[in-house]
Amino acid sequence: MGVDFVTTCTPTFTKGWDAGLADVQTADLFTDMPTEASRTCRAAANEAVQPGETVFVRLCGAEVSVVRGRTPVGVIRNPPSSLTDRLRAEGGGIATGTITKTYQRSGDFDVRVN
Repeated sequence: MGVDFVTTCTPTFTKGWDAGLADVQTADLFTDMPTEASRTCRAAANEAVQPGETVFVRLCGAEVSVVRGRTPVGVIRNPPSSLTDRLRAEGGGIATGTITKTYQRSGDFDVRVN
């Protein structure tokens, strides 16, 4: 059991690894593929909002303002740098968003930035 064993078993090992690699790379029913890049942030509410509403998200200095029409309805304090960088680079400081969830006790809401 030495070099002869290794040389006879090497093709079998290689076939097994190749089959495993093909299984991992093949998509199936449970493969999760991202369809769109979005980010959800918590905003402090100034006015009542409903889930599903479309709003504008605007960069205002160090904060991000959430606006419905011309009325500010909330503010995202301390937004993540990825959100502020994206707003500066892609939309000139403004983007659309969707209200995803509201919180009854605090009045805050989650907004998904598209």
